[in-house]
Amino acid sequence: MKGYIAAAVFTLFTGLWKGGKTTFLAHLLRALAKGLSLGGLATTACRVLVITEESESIWKRRRDDLGLGDHVEIISRPFLGRPDTATWTKFIRHIAELVKDRHFSLVVFDSLPNLSPVKDENDASEAIAALMPLYAVTKFGAAVLLVSHPRKGDATEGQATRGTGALPAFVDIIVEMRRYDPERHTDNRRVLRAYSRYEETPAELVLDYDPATGYRAAGTQADVTADGRIAAMLALLPLDCEIGMTIEEILAKWPPGIPTPGAATVKGDLATVLWTRVDRTGSGVRGKPFRYARYVLDWVDNSTPEDRKRIDSPQDRKAITSPSDSIPASSTPLEDGPVRIESGDASASANADAPVVSDSAPPTENAGTRSGTNTDTPEAA
Repeated sequence: MKGYIAAAVFTLFTGLWKGGKTTFLAHLLRALAKGLSLGGLATTACRVLVITEESESIWKRRRDDLGLGDHVEIISRPFLGRPDTATWTKFIRHIAELVKDRHFSLVVFDSLPNLSPVKDENDASEAIAALMPLYAVTKFGAAVLLVSHPRKGDATEGQATRGTGALPAFVDIIVEMRRYDPERHTDNRRVLRAYSRYEETPAELVLDYDPATGYRAAGTQADVTADGRIAAMLALLPLDCEIGMTIEEILAKWPPGIPTPGAATVKGDLATVLWTRVDRTGSGVRGKPFRYARYVLDWVDNSTPEDRKRIDSPQDRKAITSPSDSIPASSTPLEDGPVRIESGDASASANADAPVVSDSAPPTENAGTRSGTNTDTPEAA
Protein backbone atom coordinates (compact mmCIF):
# COMPACT_ATOMS: atom_id res chain seq x y z
CA MET A 1 0.00 0.00 0.00
CA LYS A 2 1.80 3.07 -1.29
CA GLY A 3 3.32 5.15 1.48
CA TYR A 4 2.33 2.81 4.32
CA ILE A 5 3.57 -0.71 3.56
CA ALA A 6 6.69 -1.55 1.55
CA ALA A 7 9.21 -4.31 0.93
CA ALA A 8 11.50 -5.14 3.87
CA VAL A 9 9.91 -2.32 5.91
CA PHE A 10 8.33 -2.53 9.38
CA THR A 11 4.98 -0.75 9.80
CA LEU A 12 3.26 -0.32 13.17
CA PHE A 13 -0.53 0.02 12.89
CA THR A 14 -2.26 1.21 16.07
CA GLY A 15 -5.97 1.75 16.66
CA LEU A 16 -8.62 1.53 19.35
CA TRP A 17 -10.32 -1.79 20.08
CA LYS A 18 -13.41 -2.24 17.88
CA GLY A 19 -12.37 0.94 16.12
CA GLY A 20 -12.06 -0.44 12.60
CA LYS A 21 -8.50 -1.82 12.50
CA THR A 22 -9.48 -5.35 11.51
CA THR A 23 -12.07 -4.11 9.00
CA PHE A 24 -9.41 -1.98 7.36
CA LEU A 25 -6.96 -4.89 7.39
CA ALA A 26 -9.52 -7.22 5.80
CA HIS A 27 -10.21 -4.76 2.98
CA LEU A 28 -6.47 -4.35 2.48
CA LEU A 29 -6.11 -8.12 2.08
CA ARG A 30 -8.87 -8.16 -0.51
CA ALA A 31 -7.24 -5.30 -2.44
CA LEU A 32 -3.91 -7.14 -2.48
CA ALA A 33 -5.45 -10.05 -4.39
CA LYS A 34 -5.34 -8.07 -7.65
CA GLY A 35 -3.51 -4.89 -6.71
CA LEU A 36 -6.70 -2.83 -6.40
CA SER A 37 -6.61 0.62 -4.83
CA LEU A 38 -7.71 1.04 -1.22
CA GLY A 39 -9.10 4.44 -0.33
CA GLY A 40 -7.35 5.90 -3.35
CA LEU A 41 -4.01 4.35 -2.37
CA ALA A 42 -2.27 2.09 -4.89
CA THR A 43 -1.44 -1.49 -3.91
CA THR A 44 0.55 -4.28 -5.54
CA ALA A 45 -0.87 -7.77 -5.90
CA CYS A 46 0.98 -10.12 -3.55
CA ARG A 47 0.74 -13.11 -1.23
CA VAL A 48 0.06 -12.42 2.44
CA LEU A 49 0.57 -14.39 5.64
CA VAL A 50 -1.53 -13.37 8.65
CA ILE A 51 -0.61 -14.55 12.16
CA THR A 52 -3.67 -13.82 14.29
CA GLU A 53 -4.98 -14.12 17.81
CA GLU A 54 -8.50 -14.62 16.39
CA SER A 55 -10.12 -17.99 15.78
CA GLU A 56 -10.27 -19.76 12.43
CA SER A 57 -14.08 -19.48 12.43
CA ILE A 58 -13.90 -15.67 12.55
CA TRP A 59 -11.50 -15.60 9.61
CA LYS A 60 -13.58 -18.09 7.62
CA ARG A 61 -16.59 -15.81 8.02
CA ARG A 62 -14.48 -12.81 7.04
CA ARG A 63 -13.22 -14.74 4.02
CA ASP A 64 -16.78 -15.47 2.89
CA ASP A 65 -18.02 -11.92 3.53
CA LEU A 66 -15.22 -10.24 1.59
CA GLY A 67 -14.34 -12.96 -0.89
CA LEU A 68 -10.72 -13.26 0.22
CA GLY A 69 -8.73 -15.47 -2.11
CA ASP A 70 -5.98 -18.04 -1.70
CA HIS A 71 -3.35 -15.30 -1.85
CA VAL A 72 -3.93 -15.08 1.92
CA GLU A 73 -2.82 -17.75 4.40
CA ILE A 74 -3.88 -17.64 8.03
CA ILE A 75 -2.08 -18.94 11.11
CA SER A 76 -4.61 -18.82 13.92
CA ARG A 77 -3.50 -18.82 17.56
CA PRO A 78 -0.08 -20.44 17.06
CA PHE A 79 0.54 -20.78 20.82
CA LEU A 80 -1.59 -22.30 23.58
CA GLY A 81 -0.28 -19.66 25.96
CA ARG A 82 2.22 -16.84 25.95
CA PRO A 83 5.44 -18.24 24.44
CA ASP A 84 8.84 -17.84 26.00
CA THR A 85 11.61 -16.06 24.09
CA ALA A 86 13.15 -19.29 22.77
CA THR A 87 9.83 -20.58 21.42
CA TRP A 88 9.06 -17.20 19.86
CA THR A 89 12.46 -17.02 18.16
CA LYS A 90 12.04 -20.53 16.75
CA PHE A 91 8.58 -19.62 15.48
CA ILE A 92 9.83 -16.46 13.73
CA ARG A 93 12.58 -18.48 12.02
CA HIS A 94 9.86 -20.81 10.75
CA ILE A 95 7.92 -17.78 9.44
CA ALA A 96 11.04 -16.57 7.64
CA GLU A 97 11.39 -19.95 5.93
CA LEU A 98 7.78 -19.74 4.79
CA VAL A 99 8.44 -16.28 3.37
CA LYS A 100 11.31 -17.66 1.34
CA ASP A 101 9.61 -20.87 0.21
CA ARG A 102 6.08 -19.59 -0.47
CA HIS A 103 7.01 -16.11 -1.68
CA PHE A 104 4.93 -14.07 0.74
CA SER A 105 5.31 -10.33 0.30
CA LEU A 106 3.57 -9.26 3.50
CA VAL A 107 3.48 -10.76 6.99
CA VAL A 108 0.88 -9.44 9.44
CA PHE A 109 0.96 -9.93 13.23
CA ASP A 110 -2.53 -9.19 14.61
CA SER A 111 -2.06 -8.25 17.31
CA LEU A 112 1.57 -8.22 18.38
CA PRO A 113 0.99 -7.74 22.15
CA ASN A 114 -1.13 -10.90 22.30
CA LEU A 115 1.28 -13.01 20.26
CA SER A 116 4.76 -12.03 21.45
CA PRO A 117 6.57 -13.27 24.59
CA VAL A 118 6.65 -9.77 26.15
CA LYS A 119 5.13 -9.84 29.64
CA ASP A 120 5.90 -6.26 30.64
CA GLU A 121 5.08 -3.92 27.75
CA ASN A 122 6.89 -1.08 29.50
CA ASP A 123 10.17 -3.01 29.63
CA ALA A 124 12.22 -1.75 26.67
CA SER A 125 14.83 -4.52 26.81
CA GLU A 126 12.14 -7.22 26.83
CA ALA A 127 10.35 -5.60 23.88
CA ILE A 128 13.55 -5.29 21.83
CA ALA A 129 14.42 -8.94 22.51
CA ALA A 130 11.06 -9.92 20.99
CA LEU A 131 11.43 -7.59 18.00
CA MET A 132 14.97 -8.41 16.91
CA PRO A 133 14.13 -11.91 15.52
CA LEU A 134 11.73 -10.24 13.05
CA TYR A 135 14.71 -9.12 10.98
CA ALA A 136 14.83 -12.72 9.74
CA VAL A 137 11.49 -12.06 7.99
CA THR A 138 12.53 -8.81 6.29
CA LYS A 139 15.82 -10.44 5.26
CA PHE A 140 13.87 -12.19 2.49
CA GLY A 141 12.18 -8.96 1.42
CA ALA A 142 8.83 -9.29 3.17
CA ALA A 143 7.06 -6.26 4.57
CA VAL A 144 6.00 -6.69 8.21
CA LEU A 145 2.79 -5.13 9.56
CA LEU A 146 2.58 -5.09 13.36
CA VAL A 147 -0.93 -4.41 14.67
CA SER A 148 -1.12 -3.03 18.21
CA HIS A 149 -3.44 -1.31 20.68
CA PRO A 150 -3.32 2.28 22.00
CA ARG A 151 -2.40 3.41 25.46
CA LYS A 152 -5.07 4.71 27.85
CA GLY A 153 -6.02 8.28 27.03
CA ASP A 154 -5.12 10.07 23.83
CA ALA A 155 -1.54 10.75 22.82
CA THR A 156 0.07 12.76 20.05
CA GLU A 157 3.16 12.73 17.84
CA GLY A 158 3.39 9.00 17.24
CA GLN A 159 3.05 8.01 20.90
CA ALA A 160 -0.39 6.39 20.80
CA THR A 161 0.92 2.80 20.94
CA ARG A 162 0.66 1.10 24.32
CA GLY A 163 3.83 0.23 26.22
CA THR A 164 7.47 1.19 25.85
CA GLY A 165 8.68 3.57 23.17
CA ALA A 166 11.05 0.84 21.97
CA LEU A 167 8.34 -0.53 19.66
CA PRO A 168 7.58 2.68 17.70
CA ALA A 169 11.31 3.45 17.65
CA PHE A 170 12.04 0.04 16.10
CA VAL A 171 9.68 0.34 13.11
CA ASP A 172 10.06 2.43 9.95
CA ILE A 173 6.48 3.69 9.66
CA ILE A 174 3.92 4.41 12.38
CA VAL A 175 0.24 4.58 11.40
CA GLU A 176 -2.36 5.58 13.99
CA MET A 177 -6.08 5.13 13.26
CA ARG A 178 -8.60 7.31 15.09
CA ARG A 179 -12.29 8.03 14.74
CA TYR A 180 -12.94 11.27 12.87
CA ASP A 181 -15.67 12.17 15.37
CA PRO A 182 -15.23 10.18 18.61
CA GLU A 183 -18.58 11.43 19.92
CA ARG A 184 -20.51 9.86 17.03
CA HIS A 185 -20.17 6.10 17.03
CA THR A 186 -22.18 5.88 13.80
CA ASP A 187 -19.57 7.99 11.98
CA ASN A 188 -17.69 5.64 9.63
CA ARG A 189 -14.89 8.08 8.92
CA ARG A 190 -11.42 7.26 10.20
CA VAL A 191 -8.30 9.39 10.35
CA LEU A 192 -4.91 7.84 9.55
CA ARG A 193 -1.97 9.81 10.97
CA ALA A 194 1.46 8.58 10.01
CA TYR A 195 5.07 9.18 11.06
CA SER A 196 7.62 7.75 8.67
CA ARG A 197 11.23 7.58 7.55
CA TYR A 198 9.94 7.96 3.98
CA GLU A 199 8.58 11.09 2.33
CA GLU A 200 6.06 9.02 0.33
CA THR A 201 3.99 8.41 3.47
CA PRO A 202 0.96 10.75 3.75
CA ALA A 203 1.05 12.59 7.07
CA GLU A 204 -2.74 12.48 7.36
CA LEU A 205 -5.61 10.89 5.48
CA VAL A 206 -9.34 10.72 6.21
CA LEU A 207 -11.07 7.56 4.97
CA ASP A 208 -14.84 7.27 4.69
CA TYR A 209 -16.07 3.69 4.98
CA ASP A 210 -19.18 2.36 3.25
CA PRO A 211 -19.90 -1.34 3.93
CA ALA A 212 -21.21 -1.70 0.37
CA THR A 213 -18.36 -0.01 -1.50
CA GLY A 214 -15.39 0.01 0.90
CA TYR A 215 -13.11 2.95 1.69
CA ARG A 216 -13.06 6.33 -0.02
CA ALA A 217 -10.31 8.91 0.52
CA ALA A 218 -11.77 12.21 1.77
CA GLY A 219 -8.52 14.18 2.00
CA THR A 220 -7.09 15.61 5.20
CA GLN A 221 -9.10 16.63 8.25
CA ALA A 222 -8.84 20.23 7.07
CA ASP A 223 -10.31 19.23 3.70
CA VAL A 224 -13.20 17.38 5.32
CA THR A 225 -13.89 20.25 7.73
CA ALA A 226 -13.91 22.79 4.89
CA ASP A 227 -16.31 20.63 2.86
CA GLY A 228 -18.67 20.51 5.85
CA ARG A 229 -18.57 24.29 6.29
CA ILE A 230 -19.21 24.91 2.59
CA ALA A 231 -22.17 22.53 2.62
CA ALA A 232 -23.60 24.39 5.63
CA MET A 233 -23.18 27.75 3.88
CA LEU A 234 -24.80 26.56 0.66
CA ALA A 235 -27.80 25.37 2.65
CA LEU A 236 -28.17 28.89 4.09
CA LEU A 237 -27.70 30.98 0.95
CA PRO A 238 -30.73 32.06 -1.11
CA LEU A 239 -30.97 31.56 -4.86
CA ASP A 240 -31.74 35.23 -5.47
CA CYS A 241 -28.56 37.27 -5.64
CA GLU A 242 -30.58 40.49 -5.29
CA ILE A 243 -31.30 39.36 -1.74
CA GLY A 244 -28.09 37.50 -0.95
CA MET A 245 -26.43 37.29 2.46
CA THR A 246 -23.42 39.05 3.88
CA ILE A 247 -20.76 37.12 5.79
CA GLU A 248 -22.12 38.57 9.02
CA GLU A 249 -25.62 37.35 8.16
CA ILE A 250 -24.29 33.89 7.33
CA LEU A 251 -22.58 33.67 10.72
CA ALA A 252 -25.71 34.94 12.49
CA LYS A 253 -27.71 32.02 11.04
CA TRP A 254 -24.97 29.41 11.36
CA PRO A 255 -26.56 25.99 12.06
CA PRO A 256 -26.12 24.40 15.48
CA GLY A 257 -24.02 21.25 15.72
CA ILE A 258 -21.29 22.59 13.41
CA PRO A 259 -18.46 24.61 15.02
CA THR A 260 -18.94 28.28 14.12
CA PRO A 261 -16.00 29.55 12.05
CA GLY A 262 -14.58 33.05 12.01
CA ALA A 263 -15.44 35.65 9.38
CA ALA A 264 -12.05 35.21 7.67
CA THR A 265 -12.61 31.44 7.39
CA VAL A 266 -16.06 31.94 5.85
CA LYS A 267 -14.61 34.47 3.41
CA GLY A 268 -11.91 31.98 2.39
CA ASP A 269 -14.42 29.14 1.97
CA LEU A 270 -16.67 31.32 -0.19
CA ALA A 271 -13.68 32.24 -2.35
CA THR A 272 -13.12 28.56 -3.19
CA VAL A 273 -16.63 28.21 -4.67
CA LEU A 274 -17.10 31.75 -5.99
CA TRP A 275 -18.28 31.85 -9.63
CA THR A 276 -18.80 28.09 -9.62
CA ARG A 277 -21.41 27.45 -6.93
CA VAL A 278 -21.82 30.89 -5.39
CA ASP A 279 -22.63 34.30 -6.91
CA ARG A 280 -21.65 37.67 -5.44
CA THR A 281 -22.93 41.22 -5.75
CA GLY A 282 -21.85 44.46 -4.09
CA SER A 283 -18.48 46.15 -4.03
CA GLY A 284 -17.23 45.18 -0.58
CA VAL A 285 -17.14 48.76 0.72
CA ARG A 286 -19.04 50.50 3.49
CA GLY A 287 -22.71 50.63 2.61
CA LYS A 288 -22.28 48.14 -0.27
CA PRO A 289 -21.03 44.91 1.32
CA PHE A 290 -20.55 41.75 -0.68
CA ARG A 291 -23.72 39.67 -0.74
CA TYR A 292 -23.63 35.99 -1.63
CA ALA A 293 -26.20 33.65 -3.17
CA ARG A 294 -26.28 30.23 -4.76
CA TYR A 295 -26.31 29.92 -8.52
CA VAL A 296 -29.39 28.55 -10.22
CA LEU A 297 -28.22 25.29 -11.78
CA ASP A 298 -29.01 26.22 -15.39
CA TRP A 299 -27.08 29.45 -14.92
CA VAL A 300 -24.04 27.50 -13.75
CA ASP A 301 -24.33 24.98 -16.58
CA ASN A 302 -24.66 27.52 -19.41
CA SER A 303 -22.12 30.20 -18.58
CA THR A 304 -18.39 30.49 -18.02
CA PRO A 305 -16.55 31.90 -14.99
CA GLU A 306 -15.62 34.91 -17.12
CA ASP A 307 -19.30 35.50 -17.93
CA ARG A 308 -20.24 35.26 -14.29
CA LYS A 309 -17.64 37.79 -13.23
CA ARG A 310 -18.93 40.47 -15.60
CA ILE A 311 -22.69 39.92 -15.32
CA ASP A 312 -24.34 41.61 -12.34
CA SER A 313 -28.08 41.57 -13.05
CA PRO A 314 -30.58 38.74 -13.54
CA GLN A 315 -31.57 40.30 -16.88
CA ASP A 316 -28.03 40.08 -18.19
CA ARG A 317 -27.78 36.49 -16.99
CA LYS A 318 -30.92 35.61 -18.92
CA ALA A 319 -29.25 36.86 -22.09
CA ILE A 320 -26.25 34.62 -21.54
CA THR A 321 -28.37 31.56 -20.73
CA SER A 322 -30.79 32.03 -23.64
CA PRO A 323 -30.95 29.15 -26.18
CA SER A 324 -29.54 31.32 -28.98
CA ASP A 325 -26.26 31.72 -27.10
CA SER A 326 -25.92 28.14 -25.97
CA ILE A 327 -23.40 25.83 -27.59
CA PRO A 328 -25.12 23.58 -30.17
CA ALA A 329 -24.83 19.85 -29.80
CA SER A 330 -22.47 18.14 -32.21
CA SER A 331 -24.18 16.70 -35.30
CA THR A 332 -21.21 14.52 -36.21
CA PRO A 333 -21.83 10.88 -35.26
CA LEU A 334 -19.16 8.81 -33.60
CA GLU A 335 -17.45 6.70 -36.24
CA ASP A 336 -17.24 3.63 -34.08
CA GLY A 337 -20.42 4.14 -32.11
CA PRO A 338 -20.66 4.56 -28.32
CA VAL A 339 -17.94 3.06 -26.18
CA ARG A 340 -18.63 1.55 -22.78
CA ILE A 341 -15.82 1.67 -20.27
CA GLU A 342 -16.00 -1.02 -17.63
CA SER A 343 -14.17 -0.83 -14.34
CA GLY A 344 -12.96 -3.77 -12.32
CA ASP A 345 -15.15 -4.87 -9.46
CA ALA A 346 -13.35 -5.62 -6.22
CA SER A 347 -16.19 -7.97 -5.34
CA ALA A 348 -15.23 -10.15 -8.28
CA SER A 349 -12.67 -11.75 -6.06
CA ALA A 350 -15.55 -13.14 -4.01
CA ASN A 351 -15.39 -16.29 -6.13
CA ALA A 352 -11.71 -16.78 -5.51
CA ASP A 353 -10.50 -19.80 -3.61
CA ALA A 354 -10.69 -19.55 0.16
CA PRO A 355 -7.71 -18.48 2.25
CA VAL A 356 -5.62 -21.39 3.40
CA VAL A 357 -5.14 -22.16 7.05
CA SER A 358 -1.52 -23.23 7.13
CA ASP A 359 -0.82 -26.63 8.62
CA SER A 360 2.92 -26.51 8.15
CA ALA A 361 3.82 -24.84 11.43
CA PRO A 362 5.52 -26.68 14.30
CA PRO A 363 3.25 -28.23 16.99
CA THR A 364 3.15 -25.01 19.03
CA GLU A 365 3.21 -22.74 16.01
CA ASN A 366 1.87 -21.97 12.54
CA ALA A 367 3.36 -19.91 9.74
CA GLY A 368 3.50 -17.52 6.62
CA THR A 369 5.50 -14.72 4.46
CA ARG A 370 6.39 -11.87 1.70
CA SER A 371 9.20 -10.40 -0.61
CA GLY A 372 11.08 -7.24 -1.61
CA THR A 373 14.22 -5.18 -1.14
CA ASN A 374 14.64 -2.21 1.16
CA THR A 375 15.72 1.01 -0.58
CA ASP A 376 15.50 4.68 0.18
CA THR A 377 12.28 4.72 -1.81
CA PRO A 378 10.54 1.49 -0.70
CA GLU A 379 8.46 -0.58 -3.09
CA ALA A 380 4.84 -0.35 -2.02
CA ALA A 381 2.83 -3.47 -1.29
